[in-house]
Amino acid sequence: EKALEDVTSSTIGEKIKGIRKERGLTQKELAKQTGLSLDSIQGYEQNKYKPRFEQLKKNHYCFTL
Repeated sequence: EKALEDVTSSTIGEKIKGIRKERGLTQKELAKQTGLSLDSIQGYEQNKYKPRFEQLKKNHYCFTL
């Protein structure tokens, strides 16, 4: 179960980073667009933690997974 959680978290972080780069945004710009902190964006991309479902849903246009 823990291994599956790690894979899911990693995949989300990689997708957020990939989408951000495809759109030509910096982490700071994505943070501003989503209303999240720069630390949050960095943490997601570095797989330190994963966004809550509510955050993904609220920002679905930025986090199209």
